[in-house]
Amino acid sequence: MLAALLISATSSRGVTQELLRGSDEVAKDDQALSIESRLWLTLQPQVSTRPSSQLMLSERVAAIGPRVIPHVCSVLIGESTAPFVDYPVERSAIEARATILMDALKILPASDVLTYAASRFRIDMPLNARLVLVRVVGQTDSPDAPLTVLAALEHIDARQMQAESVESRVAQALGAVLERNPLGFKALEPRLARGFPAEWTRSIARGIALSGRAEGLFSLSHMLGKHLDSEVDVLEAFARLAPQAWDGVSASTLDRLFERIERENADAVRRSAASALTALRTETVVPYLLDMLDDLDPLVATTARSCLKRISERSFDTTEGWRKWYAAEQKWWDESSAGCYGLLVVEDPGEVVLALAEIARHPLFARATGLHLAALLERQEPALRRAAMAVVERLKLGATCPQLADLLHSQDEDEVARAHRALVAVTGWKLPAVRKDWLDALSSRSR
Repeated sequence: MLAALLISATSSRGVTQELLRGSDEVAKDDQALSIESRLWLTLQPQVSTRPSSQLMLSERVAAIGPRVIPHVCSVLIGESTAPFVDYPVERSAIEARATILMDALKILPASDVLTYAASRFRIDMPLNARLVLVRVVGQTDSPDAPLTVLAALEHIDARQMQAESVESRVAQALGAVLERNPLGFKALEPRLARGFPAEWTRSIARGIALSGRAEGLFSLSHMLGKHLDSEVDVLEAFARLAPQAWDGVSASTLDRLFERIERENADAVRRSAASALTALRTETVVPYLLDMLDDLDPLVATTARSCLKRISERSFDTTEGWRKWYAAEQKWWDESSAGCYGLLVVEDPGEVVLALAEIARHPLFARATGLHLAALLERQEPALRRAAMAVVERLKLGATCPQLADLLHSQDEDEVARAHRALVAVTGWKLPAVRKDWLDALSSRSR
């Protein structure tokens, strides 16, 4: 889309006159040129498609200073037309120019970029141009960027907001800025609390989920109840983000979800709430899922069965089979779990390994298991740490991430490889096996 916007059929006479003065004259009096002329002088003749050359040109554009921001954006959205050139401009060069300008905006101060974008969002402009500026905002790292993304929606009507192309681009921009700077969630909270149009719900919820940050669960929980017709969108985003909630969520958030799993005459909401609670690995959701197995709506029953399979790693053909399984799990928790967890601290490695094997057969209680295995990963015996990491990787126990990150500093290459594999399995993050990188990422997540 950016490339299409950059194709120009007209010319800017004033800029062309300046550029035709010649490079020697320009070099003598560079400051006398207008900002727009200096921009085009940097971009003409045809820009190179080599990444190294593009980066150099991006830096040269950024070196013009913050005053170039309106002109760069005008080129990107098709308002500023290229001066007359007497050679054909190939599409690859046009695409390279778009990349250069976008990268230049990354170098320029984010606050200035956001100020300009916000000023443009306050006036009417073509939808495609507005979406280009949304993408520009989406590559900044300011905590105010989420609010600027929402400001772009003010002049997009409800019909346009329902288009997948619009929703996805807004969600991608919002998700990118929230992932880059989680402080954006705090800036977003007052705006969400004041309320927002129903047609914004899907884009906001999807954007929060795309951030991949557990902080977004708090924002999503407070979006519940704003627009009843859009609750499924919020709950689906919640289910997508829930695996990042290694430390659980607040009691009030759980209450909001359980209210919706019990809601009458709202089967889609019930299904989505069931999926969200299952993704949170909340064992108290099981009785609700068991009741849903016999629901008259086959979609509700299918969702319940799928959720039970995920949370139990088992499969039964009948409701009776599932109820017997749950009764057995409750009995193990009441009568045997404390003893098994207690064996994880004994000196005999054989007993510890046997206890681990028994605990691993009960993934329903994964959240409690994670807390106990975090301590086991700090023991001195390498064999026990390896056994613990195998269970962590299979059950995806997020509570163990700090201990796994510490093991990346081990002198044992096999242990480092196992710890790294477990970290990737638990978090989904594609970071190298470097202790500092993981600790920094985990620290950022907790802020």
